[in-house]
Amino acid sequence: MGLSLGKQEAGYALGSRRDIFGNAVLDRLPALATLEHLYPACDPGGQVLPRAVPVDSLRAEWVHTLLRLEDVEVPESYVDSLFAEPGAETLVPLEDCSGSRIDLVNSGYSEFQGERLPAGSGSATGILLGERGDFRLLIRSASDLDFPNPSCAERYPPVRSERVLISELADPDNEPDARFLELYNSGDEAVNLRGWRLLRYTNANTEAGPPVDLGGLVIQARATLVFSARPETFQAVYGQAPDVVIRINGPADSNGDDTIVLVNPFGEVADIFGLPGEDGSGTAHEFEDGGAIRRAGIEQSNPVFTPEEWQVYNDSGGNGTENQPRQAPGDFTPGLHRPEGQSGA
Repeated sequence: MGLSLGKQEAGYALGSRRDIFGNAVLDRLPALATLEHLYPACDPGGQVLPRAVPVDSLRAEWVHTLLRLEDVEVPESYVDSLFAEPGAETLVPLEDCSGSRIDLVNSGYSEFQGERLPAGSGSATGILLGERGDFRLLIRSASDLDFPNPSCAERYPPVRSERVLISELADPDNEPDARFLELYNSGDEAVNLRGWRLLRYTNANTEAGPPVDLGGLVIQARATLVFSARPETFQAVYGQAPDVVIRINGPADSNGDDTIVLVNPFGEVADIFGLPGEDGSGTAHEFEDGGAIRRAGIEQSNPVFTPEEWQVYNDSGGNGTENQPRQAPGDFTPGLHRPEGQSGA
């Protein structure tokens, strides 16, 4: 009776058939024709309840199901904009308070197209579309955005901390793919790393490579976060998984002659190993085929590279470094910040 079934991404869709240049496509049903094809059941229906999930935990098997994303907001630059442009499908970013993101899909033909996107934060309910790496959320009405709380920036303001520092860098002589970077929080309170970044200045470059955004991470008191670019090798070598996986050739994948920088949410250098613009080879910050570990007693970060704060191992020595190539796993302590001469974690 004019109703057609078609495959759409990971699910199925009902609509009407339309031919474009001899090819059949599935088109939307006119609104007034919907009731010609959908009929109420005789028995009362139950209430459809959305599954409540965080943005960073979406799964492909939930595509085409109703979800409620918690602790989310639209970016400030979109607040008070239209839900959708007239007559056009419109994508609007939706972010959680940790920085994870998904796009809202809003129809330019919807009844709420001309309403304004709300401020604040809260939950977003809708139908999950797309696939892993490109999920989208289709909302049904303006009320699907329920933002009773202050914005994420108000709830989780950016923070400075002198207690978050780079504690260990590794370039194992026997397994380059087991490189890692470790951060340590020497303080007595957890630090939310929203807005923090890691940078790598490769060799003598004066411009950093793409930053690694640390949003969504919290480093607990007297605890570490370990970053790796090759988690499978890291697991095989050290017998544990890294806390965070970041890109290859990034800050956790240095071959020992680069500069690594920790930047706080205000764009300030919080901590640094090396000198931007200086190739580390043959300097106090060369850790090729070795590693660098913060010395005992260093409890605060330092925006100025101070070689005396570091014990540095490499395959050449000189400039205060030790000619002692390091072997994984025995010469490294990922996840356990215990500088030489210090017995506690």
